[in-house]
Amino acid sequence: MEQENKDVEESMGLFEAAFQARHVELSIPTINSIVVLHDDSDQEETTMNLAKAAVRKFQGTLKEIPAPVLGMDASEKVVVFQEALPDADLVVVPAPFGEDLGSLSTESLSSVIDLFLCETPKPLLIVRHPLESYDTVLSNPVVLLDWQERFQGIAASYGCCFAGNDGSLDLVAAIAPSTMDEITALIGENEDDMIAFRNLIQRAETRLNGGIVAAVQKMESQNGFQSQFSVHHGQRPASMCASRATEANGIAVCAYLPDSQSTSLGRMRDLILKSKQPVLCLPI
Repeated sequence: MEQENKDVEESMGLFEAAFQARHVELSIPTINSIVVLHDDSDQEETTMNLAKAAVRKFQGTLKEIPAPVLGMDASEKVVVFQEALPDADLVVVPAPFGEDLGSLSTESLSSVIDLFLCETPKPLLIVRHPLESYDTVLSNPVVLLDWQERFQGIAASYGCCFAGNDGSLDLVAAIAPSTMDEITALIGENEDDMIAFRNLIQRAETRLNGGIVAAVQKMESQNGFQSQFSVHHGQRPASMCASRATEANGIAVCAYLPDSQSTSLGRMRDLILKSKQPVLCLPI
């Protein structure tokens, strides 16, 4: 019961935190150095094509890291790769790493990807499925906005970066069904409490719209891309974002805390597993 109450308090805190949204200024990150990791899997061609498309888009340089030697365990592979990444602005990597697509269960990303998410402080563009249009997909980011402010800025900034001057940026937020269930269970059947809770959500949405969304719209007017914002109820955030990325023929974008105990890391893994499009993972 104590843990359940803690979960509910944290869930409510997401909305309370949204009330504190302030004026936001975004800066576009610079992507010059693009690194692609080889793994000798059947995803080599897809991964390389996406990395080359990123080089064309950002007019950057490409560095290729060869597949690790046989016999290395996952932690040894990650250490070797990290030694080659100090100057990387973007790392393109296939998942599952070192295994052909479909060789692992649908719930597994591979040990290398799990370690990368926790230990590599670089933006990771993770590729899992073949693509039809490599150049187009990079210009249509779908950004999953967290209700906590500290996750919003980096995700929105990279979304603007990839949208460029002629792309389309889709900002989406979602209230997880589990969160709704926890709070509803706490409130019970009291109609006045439910009305107050619905008002709380509406206020949180308004604050989100007036903070990070307003900052993106300012970038939109300066750079020329198109943007939209929507909030979804009753859907798992990762599933919803993955579906929207498929519809947009774009990439999914999400920020997360690289901590094994963080719920944001779990959501990040869920998004990668659910998405048929590339996923831009942004550690904070």
